[in-house]
Amino acid sequence: QKDIVLLIQKAGGSCTSHEISAKELVLRSLPHPRGYGMMVIDLEDNMYELQITQPRKYSSWFINQRVSSGQDIYMANVFDPRFLCLPFLEKSAGKYSPLDQIVFMDAKYARFPFTRASSWKLGEMCDVNDKLGDDMILYRYNEVKMLEWLGRKVENTAKALMKQRLARASSQNTTFASGFNISKQSTAVVASSAAAADAVTPSREDIVLAVEIISDYLTPSAAQKLLQAHSVNATDLSTKNASASLKRKTDWEQELELEKETLA
Repeated sequence: QKDIVLLIQKAGGSCTSHEISAKELVLRSLPHPRGYGMMVIDLEDNMYELQITQPRKYSSWFINQRVSSGQDIYMANVFDPRFLCLPFLEKSAGKYSPLDQIVFMDAKYARFPFTRASSWKLGEMCDVNDKLGDDMILYRYNEVKMLEWLGRKVENTAKALMKQRLARASSQNTTFASGFNISKQSTAVVASSAAAADAVTPSREDIVLAVEIISDYLTPSAAQKLLQAHSVNATDLSTKNASASLKRKTDWEQELELEKETLA
Protein backbone atom coordinates (compact mmCIF):
# COMPACT_ATOMS: atom_id res chain seq x y z
CA GLN A 1 0.00 0.00 0.00
CA LYS A 2 1.38 3.36 -1.07
CA ASP A 3 0.53 6.61 0.69
CA ILE A 4 0.35 9.83 -1.27
CA VAL A 5 -0.03 13.47 -0.33
CA LEU A 6 -3.00 15.03 -2.14
CA LEU A 7 -3.67 18.76 -1.90
CA ILE A 8 -7.11 19.82 -3.09
CA GLN A 9 -7.65 23.47 -3.88
CA LYS A 10 -11.26 24.31 -3.08
CA ALA A 11 -13.33 26.54 -5.35
CA GLY A 12 -12.93 29.40 -2.89
CA GLY A 13 -9.13 29.16 -3.03
CA SER A 14 -8.49 27.28 0.21
CA CYS A 15 -6.37 24.15 0.18
CA THR A 16 -6.94 21.02 2.24
CA SER A 17 -5.06 17.74 2.62
CA HIS A 18 -6.51 14.25 2.90
CA GLU A 19 -5.00 10.91 3.89
CA ILE A 20 -6.02 8.38 1.27
CA SER A 21 -4.74 5.20 -0.30
CA ALA A 22 -3.69 5.24 -3.94
CA LYS A 23 -6.11 2.36 -4.53
CA GLU A 24 -9.00 4.45 -3.21
CA LEU A 25 -8.32 7.34 -5.58
CA VAL A 26 -10.89 7.11 -8.38
CA LEU A 27 -9.97 9.19 -11.41
CA ARG A 28 -11.65 10.02 -14.70
CA SER A 29 -9.71 10.42 -17.91
CA LEU A 30 -10.99 13.17 -20.22
CA PRO A 31 -9.50 14.69 -23.39
CA HIS A 32 -7.40 17.77 -22.76
CA PRO A 33 -8.03 20.57 -25.29
CA ARG A 34 -4.45 20.04 -26.49
CA GLY A 35 -5.34 16.51 -27.58
CA TYR A 36 -3.93 14.29 -24.85
CA GLY A 37 -5.58 12.71 -21.83
CA MET A 38 -5.95 14.54 -18.53
CA MET A 39 -6.86 13.08 -15.15
CA VAL A 40 -9.84 14.66 -13.43
CA ILE A 41 -11.34 14.27 -9.96
CA ASP A 42 -15.08 14.91 -9.69
CA LEU A 43 -15.77 16.26 -6.21
CA GLU A 44 -18.54 18.35 -4.64
CA ASP A 45 -20.01 19.47 -7.98
CA ASN A 46 -16.61 20.70 -9.17
CA MET A 47 -14.06 19.21 -11.51
CA TYR A 48 -10.42 19.14 -10.43
CA GLU A 49 -7.42 18.65 -12.68
CA LEU A 50 -4.94 16.27 -11.07
CA GLN A 51 -1.25 17.13 -11.41
CA ILE A 52 1.92 15.89 -9.80
CA THR A 53 5.07 17.69 -8.69
CA GLN A 54 8.28 16.67 -6.98
CA PRO A 55 9.76 19.53 -4.90
CA ARG A 56 12.69 17.40 -3.72
CA LYS A 57 14.57 14.47 -5.21
CA TYR A 58 14.76 12.81 -1.79
CA SER A 59 12.02 13.56 0.71
CA SER A 60 9.38 12.04 2.97
CA TRP A 61 6.16 13.10 4.65
CA PHE A 62 4.73 12.83 8.13
CA ILE A 63 1.23 11.36 7.86
CA ASN A 64 -0.30 11.23 11.32
CA GLN A 65 2.10 8.96 13.26
CA ARG A 66 3.76 7.48 10.18
CA VAL A 67 6.51 8.55 7.83
CA SER A 68 5.86 8.10 4.12
CA SER A 69 8.91 7.91 1.84
CA GLY A 70 7.10 9.17 -1.25
CA GLN A 71 8.55 12.43 -2.56
CA ASP A 72 5.66 13.35 -4.88
CA ILE A 73 2.86 15.81 -4.18
CA TYR A 74 -0.43 15.33 -6.00
CA MET A 75 -2.36 18.55 -6.49
CA ALA A 76 -5.99 18.86 -7.55
CA ASN A 77 -6.93 22.31 -8.82
CA VAL A 78 -10.40 23.52 -9.74
CA PHE A 79 -10.84 23.19 -13.48
CA ASP A 80 -13.40 24.98 -15.65
CA PRO A 81 -15.10 22.18 -17.66
CA ARG A 82 -16.01 24.64 -20.41
CA PHE A 83 -12.45 24.30 -21.67
CA LEU A 84 -13.31 20.69 -22.50
CA CYS A 85 -16.23 21.80 -24.67
CA LEU A 86 -14.41 24.52 -26.60
CA PRO A 87 -12.45 22.30 -29.05
CA PHE A 88 -15.64 20.50 -30.07
CA LEU A 89 -17.56 23.78 -30.44
CA GLU A 90 -14.82 25.05 -32.75
CA LYS A 91 -15.41 22.04 -35.01
CA SER A 92 -19.21 22.39 -35.03
CA ALA A 93 -19.14 24.71 -38.08
CA GLY A 94 -21.28 27.39 -36.47
CA LYS A 95 -24.57 25.48 -36.49
CA TYR A 96 -26.90 24.95 -33.51
CA SER A 97 -26.79 21.41 -32.13
CA PRO A 98 -27.38 19.60 -28.82
CA LEU A 99 -24.22 19.31 -26.77
CA ASP A 100 -24.17 15.51 -26.99
CA GLN A 101 -24.02 15.86 -30.79
CA ILE A 102 -21.16 18.34 -30.59
CA VAL A 103 -18.94 16.64 -28.02
CA PHE A 104 -17.70 13.24 -29.19
CA MET A 105 -15.50 11.29 -26.79
CA ASP A 106 -13.03 8.64 -27.85
CA ALA A 107 -13.76 5.23 -26.32
CA LYS A 108 -10.58 5.44 -24.21
CA TYR A 109 -12.01 8.36 -22.21
CA ALA A 110 -14.67 8.44 -19.51
CA ARG A 111 -18.20 9.49 -20.36
CA PHE A 112 -18.60 13.25 -20.64
CA PRO A 113 -20.84 14.68 -17.86
CA PHE A 114 -23.53 16.10 -20.16
CA THR A 115 -26.16 16.17 -17.40
CA ARG A 116 -24.19 18.83 -15.52
CA ALA A 117 -23.57 21.13 -18.48
CA SER A 118 -26.64 23.24 -17.70
CA SER A 119 -24.86 24.65 -14.63
CA TRP A 120 -21.68 25.62 -16.48
CA LYS A 121 -22.94 28.95 -17.91
CA LEU A 122 -22.02 27.97 -21.44
CA GLY A 123 -23.85 31.05 -22.66
CA GLU A 124 -20.82 33.09 -21.59
CA MET A 125 -18.63 31.49 -24.27
CA CYS A 126 -21.02 30.35 -27.01
CA ASP A 127 -24.55 30.89 -28.33
CA VAL A 128 -27.35 29.04 -26.53
CA ASN A 129 -30.84 28.44 -27.93
CA ASP A 130 -33.57 27.12 -25.62
CA LYS A 131 -36.59 27.68 -27.88
CA LEU A 132 -37.24 23.93 -28.02
CA GLY A 133 -37.45 23.66 -24.22
CA ASP A 134 -35.11 22.70 -21.41
CA ASP A 135 -34.86 19.14 -22.74
CA MET A 136 -33.40 20.30 -26.06
CA ILE A 137 -30.86 23.06 -25.45
CA LEU A 138 -28.89 23.92 -28.58
CA TYR A 139 -25.37 25.36 -28.69
CA ARG A 140 -23.35 27.15 -31.37
CA TYR A 141 -19.76 28.35 -31.57
CA ASN A 142 -19.36 32.12 -31.32
CA GLU A 143 -15.82 33.43 -31.69
CA VAL A 144 -16.62 36.87 -30.27
CA LYS A 145 -18.11 35.40 -27.11
CA MET A 146 -15.24 32.96 -26.83
CA LEU A 147 -12.62 35.71 -26.92
CA GLU A 148 -14.56 37.85 -24.44
CA TRP A 149 -14.80 34.87 -22.08
CA LEU A 150 -11.12 34.07 -22.47
CA GLY A 151 -10.31 37.75 -21.97
CA ARG A 152 -11.98 37.65 -18.57
CA LYS A 153 -10.00 34.51 -17.76
CA VAL A 154 -6.77 36.29 -18.66
CA GLU A 155 -7.73 39.34 -16.60
CA ASN A 156 -8.51 37.28 -13.49
CA THR A 157 -5.37 35.18 -13.92
CA ALA A 158 -3.19 38.28 -14.37
CA LYS A 159 -4.61 39.77 -11.15
CA ALA A 160 -3.85 36.53 -9.27
CA LEU A 161 -0.29 36.52 -10.63
CA MET A 162 0.13 40.15 -9.62
CA LYS A 163 -0.97 39.42 -6.06
CA GLN A 164 1.46 36.49 -5.87
CA ARG A 165 4.26 38.69 -7.19
CA LEU A 166 3.54 41.42 -4.63
CA ALA A 167 3.32 38.90 -1.81
CA ARG A 168 6.62 37.36 -2.88
CA ALA A 169 8.33 40.75 -3.05
CA SER A 170 6.92 41.72 0.34
CA SER A 171 8.06 38.49 1.99
CA GLN A 172 11.54 38.80 0.51
CA ASN A 173 11.86 42.28 1.99
CA THR A 174 10.87 41.07 5.44
CA THR A 175 13.53 40.12 7.98
CA PHE A 176 12.63 37.21 10.22
CA ALA A 177 14.27 37.40 13.64
CA SER A 178 15.16 34.21 15.48
CA GLY A 179 12.25 32.99 17.61
CA PHE A 180 9.77 35.34 15.93
CA ASN A 181 6.21 34.12 15.30
CA ILE A 182 6.43 33.53 11.56
CA SER A 183 2.80 32.47 11.15
CA LYS A 184 1.55 35.86 12.39
CA GLN A 185 4.16 37.69 10.33
CA SER A 186 3.18 35.73 7.21
CA THR A 187 -0.46 36.64 7.76
CA ALA A 188 0.47 40.31 8.01
CA VAL A 189 2.56 40.08 4.84
CA VAL A 190 -0.31 38.51 2.89
CA ALA A 191 -2.75 41.13 4.20
CA SER A 192 -0.48 44.03 3.28
CA SER A 193 0.20 42.53 -0.15
CA ALA A 194 -3.52 42.11 -0.81
CA ALA A 195 -4.12 45.73 0.14
CA ALA A 196 -1.29 46.85 -2.15
CA ALA A 197 -2.70 44.76 -5.01
CA ASP A 198 -5.99 46.65 -4.88
CA ALA A 199 -4.13 49.87 -5.67
CA VAL A 200 -2.20 48.66 -8.74
CA THR A 201 -2.90 46.95 -12.04
CA PRO A 202 -1.23 43.83 -13.50
CA SER A 203 2.04 44.42 -15.30
CA ARG A 204 2.64 43.49 -18.91
CA GLU A 205 4.61 40.48 -17.67
CA ASP A 206 1.60 39.38 -15.58
CA ILE A 207 -0.67 39.63 -18.61
CA VAL A 208 1.72 37.75 -20.92
CA LEU A 209 2.13 34.96 -18.38
CA ALA A 210 -1.66 34.84 -17.87
CA VAL A 211 -2.16 34.51 -21.64
CA GLU A 212 0.35 31.66 -21.68
CA ILE A 213 -1.37 29.85 -18.81
CA ILE A 214 -4.80 30.12 -20.44
CA SER A 215 -3.37 29.14 -23.84
CA ASP A 216 -2.20 25.84 -22.38
CA TYR A 217 -5.90 24.86 -22.20
CA LEU A 218 -6.77 25.87 -25.76
CA THR A 219 -6.39 24.37 -29.18
CA PRO A 220 -3.56 25.90 -31.23
CA SER A 221 -6.03 27.90 -33.33
CA ALA A 222 -7.89 29.30 -30.31
CA ALA A 223 -4.58 30.04 -28.56
CA GLN A 224 -3.35 31.99 -31.59
CA LYS A 225 -6.52 34.11 -31.56
CA LEU A 226 -6.07 34.81 -27.86
CA LEU A 227 -2.46 35.86 -28.44
CA GLN A 228 -3.52 38.23 -31.20
CA ALA A 229 -6.26 39.72 -29.03
CA HIS A 230 -3.65 40.63 -26.38
CA SER A 231 -0.86 41.59 -28.82
CA VAL A 232 1.34 38.75 -27.62
CA ASN A 233 3.63 36.80 -29.95
CA ALA A 234 5.26 33.39 -29.68
CA THR A 235 8.69 34.80 -28.81
CA ASP A 236 7.20 36.48 -25.74
CA LEU A 237 5.78 33.18 -24.56
CA SER A 238 8.97 31.18 -25.02
CA THR A 239 10.97 33.77 -23.05
CA LYS A 240 8.37 34.08 -20.30
CA ASN A 241 7.98 30.32 -20.07
CA ALA A 242 11.64 29.79 -19.24
CA SER A 243 11.70 32.53 -16.60
CA ALA A 244 8.37 31.43 -15.14
CA SER A 245 9.59 27.85 -14.73
CA LEU A 246 12.67 29.12 -12.95
CA LYS A 247 10.52 31.34 -10.73
CA ARG A 248 8.23 28.48 -9.78
CA LYS A 249 11.21 26.30 -8.91
CA THR A 250 12.72 29.11 -6.86
CA ASP A 251 9.44 29.63 -5.03
CA TRP A 252 9.29 25.95 -4.10
CA GLU A 253 12.83 26.09 -2.77
CA GLN A 254 12.20 29.26 -0.78
CA GLU A 255 8.90 28.09 0.70
CA LEU A 256 10.30 24.72 1.75
CA GLU A 257 13.42 26.30 3.19
CA LEU A 258 11.21 28.70 5.18
CA GLU A 259 9.16 25.76 6.44
CA LYS A 260 12.32 23.90 7.42
CA GLU A 261 13.61 26.96 9.26
CA THR A 262 10.28 27.37 11.04
CA LEU A 263 10.23 23.76 12.23
CA ALA A 264 13.80 24.05 13.46
